[in-house]
Amino acid sequence: MDDLRAQLGQAIAALERQRQVLGDEVVARALAPLKERLAALAGAPDEQQLRQVTVLFADIVGSTMLSQRLDPEDVNLVIDGALQRLTAIVEARDGKVLQYAGDSL
Repeated sequence: MDDLRAQLGQAIAALERQRQVLGDEVVARALAPLKERLAALAGAPDEQQLRQVTVLFADIVGSTMLSQRLDPEDVNLVIDGALQRLTAIVEARDGKVLQYAGDSL
């Protein structure tokens, strides 16, 4: 359990270092579930749990080309809209998005 806490702490620190590259909003969204998990572990007993999980990685194809054709504001609208819709799909199936990075989740 202490190892998981350390890993979460390292992940949080790594994301904080990427704030200038990724932006405040992306980092804040990515940090929220990590901080929640770390807080939950603070009160949890040190016991192992086995769980089945599904991992999904989604990346928007052609986003680099899109960013070369559109104004930055328009790119943000398109990417943010797509990520919101993808997040809604994940959450509708009781999933959680653990990280956003640019045009991917």
